[in-house]
Amino acid sequence: MEIINRVAELAERLGVSMSQVALAWQFKRGVAAPIVGATNAKHFDDAVKAVDLVLSDEDVAFVETPYKAHEIVGAINANMTLYPCLTVRCLRLCHLLCLNSQSLTAAIL
Repeated sequence: MEIINRVAELAERLGVSMSQVALAWQFKRGVAAPIVGATNAKHFDDAVKAVDLVLSDEDVAFVETPYKAHEIVGAINANMTLYPCLTVRCLRLCHLLCLNSQSLTAAIL
């Protein structure tokens, strides 16, 4: 939950939505085409606005600091040879930042 709290704090400080921070973080990490699940126009608006949001190295460090790496199992781990440019840490953080807080809570429990 600490990462989600930090994303919320950073979003508030920057005056943007959490999804904009999450997408901007992915762009900063080199993800050129993140998957955006949009069910309404606001989701598209947030995605478009995220393109112009540039996070500083300090912003990224603030969000990533509480992350504790752990072994990834399953399909992602089995297919890492297909995506050698992505680190396990990057994949896991991307996953965490893109989940809404309810899904994240359920995933942690």
